[in-house]
Amino acid sequence: MEKLELWRQQIDEIDDEICTLIEKRLEIAKQIGLFKLKNQLPIVSLEREQEINKRLQKRKYGEQLSSIYEKIFQLSKELQQIDFFLVGKKLDYSLSPLIHLLMGNLRYGLWETEHFESIQKLPFQALNVTNPFKTAAFECCDESSEEAKITKTCNLLVRNNGIIRGFNTDYGAFLATLDFYHQNVKSLKVVIIGNGATSRTIAQALIARGCDRIIYLVREIRNKDEFLIADYLRFSDFQMIINTTPYGTNQQDDLLPLFPLKDFVNLQFVMDVVYNPPLTALLLAAKQLSIPHANGLLMLVTQAALGLQIVKQKSYHNLIQPVFQQLKKELTNLVLIGMPYSGKTTYGRLISKALGRPFFDVDLELEKEGHDLSTLLKKSNLADFRQKEANITLALNQRRGVVIATGGGIVLNDAIMQRLKQKSILIFINTPLSELIKRIDQTRPLAQNQEQLEQLFINRISLYHRYADIIAHNEKEILEKVYEYFNHQWP
Repeated sequence: MEKLELWRQQIDEIDDEICTLIEKRLEIAKQIGLFKLKNQLPIVSLEREQEINKRLQKRKYGEQLSSIYEKIFQLSKELQQIDFFLVGKKLDYSLSPLIHLLMGNLRYGLWETEHFESIQKLPFQALNVTNPFKTAAFECCDESSEEAKITKTCNLLVRNNGIIRGFNTDYGAFLATLDFYHQNVKSLKVVIIGNGATSRTIAQALIARGCDRIIYLVREIRNKDEFLIADYLRFSDFQMIINTTPYGTNQQDDLLPLFPLKDFVNLQFVMDVVYNPPLTALLLAAKQLSIPHANGLLMLVTQAALGLQIVKQKSYHNLIQPVFQQLKKELTNLVLIGMPYSGKTTYGRLISKALGRPFFDVDLELEKEGHDLSTLLKKSNLADFRQKEANITLALNQRRGVVIATGGGIVLNDAIMQRLKQKSILIFINTPLSELIKRIDQTRPLAQNQEQLEQLFINRISLYHRYADIIAHNEKEILEKVYEYFNHQWP
């Protein structure tokens, strides 16, 4: 029986590798479909299939592999027959293909263009439209929904019998987001940051719900009720702030919001339509002040469901929460912080296995590049190491849904810690000092004896507590608190 279990374990590991490679193959097949579409090439290539089958026949289980590949060919062709697109200028960040996949729509693709008129080339049934083309999309419609008319904005075009109908599903998605977070805007005064198409949608939805007053904080005044961002103090009695600009999406953006939230004495809710990172500078500031807040992820998922409902003529409402919860977890990293010898690497691997997430150890990544502390101290200094440690940590944090064990001294860098908090749940492995002392093995250049370790502990313990979202002592406690945090406190 022991041998049987070993074989099964080997098969499970092989299956994981196979699934990963098939997923990669299908993604490439989809990209090929887009290339064929742009270059007006036929989807089906019998010569290509015959070429692959010929190679398969030379393998040990050629006949069996050919049978498997028949299904792969079929799935690839289905994925290449794209008729639902997202149109925009830069779309590599987009979660929309994943959302549609999770909702069962396999025929969804990205169409990057500098010119909205290029949609005329597309044999589309439906188009999602993102900024800066939402106004142009409205103007090209033959017919449009009431929400599209009052906002002069479309984020969904549907073609049927040559007629293009425009919809604004962001409108309903924003209202659904307010409802989910129990926000009643009746008689409230609201600050909207930005004056683009998304701000028009949100303003009209707020008006429909009985909002008392709306003003816009902008970089350049173009319309009525717009004021420069620098004049924010004039509206410090307003109760809600909603950001509709992309500010906060780039690593180059400031770690601070466009204006301090502490000056808003009646603030009840803060929303940012940005969803990646989950906590922008604006939302991080709200969280630190214990102000209820939300990013734009639920709005994104809801508008996709509403769009599919229009196109497919069936409800996708029951998929909104499962997809939202799954994406919330997939976008978020789990970052372990703690003293040397606290077990960050050990716990990181255990958590990685339990949750099915990739694991990265900053110290091991530095070692691969020859930048580990022991090596660097021989030819450089501690400051040089800290900079390289920061760079590796930030690069790893750009990934999605991973577990990261950081170096013990990363908490000394406040800017890096704030970046981590925007995208990750920080877990402090709170191993008692007495236990840390027992584990000293002289492998850590800065903690080779009890005296050095105790001094590090004194210098850092308050920082670990300050930055931690979760404080835990063992694997079971970590997992329990992670689940709890996702469900009730994140983002």
